[in-house]
Amino acid sequence: MSIEREQLPTLRLRCPACSGPAGVRNSQDISPSTRKLYMQCMDTRCRCIFESIAETTKVFAPSMLPESEQNPQMLPMRKREKAHAPGQQQVAKTPRRRAKQREVSPVPLDLASALR
Repeated sequence: MSIEREQLPTLRLRCPACSGPAGVRNSQDISPSTRKLYMQCMDTRCRCIFESIAETTKVFAPSMLPESEQNPQMLPMRKREKAHAPGQQQVAKTPRRRAKQREVSPVPLDLASALR
């Protein structure tokens, strides 16, 4: 009897030496939103070992957990996200320049009738 393990998604990056796939060997927390990753190239001829950083930079959909159950160390990121919610004051953006509209000259009547 075999026990099936849940398949977790794996992070794959490219090896800096051979551009082949590389997988995570080990990792450690640097901060609540940042992890240091120790990676190894999957190519048996290369086997380069290198370090990467993975960081959460933006939350697209807030957690559905009550705030009391969420990680309190991530509060600054959640507050930043709430500040940009629709209907609230946002940081002033520089106005976008509109493209110049070209003036279209009217077609003379005699030329329009000649095209018919």
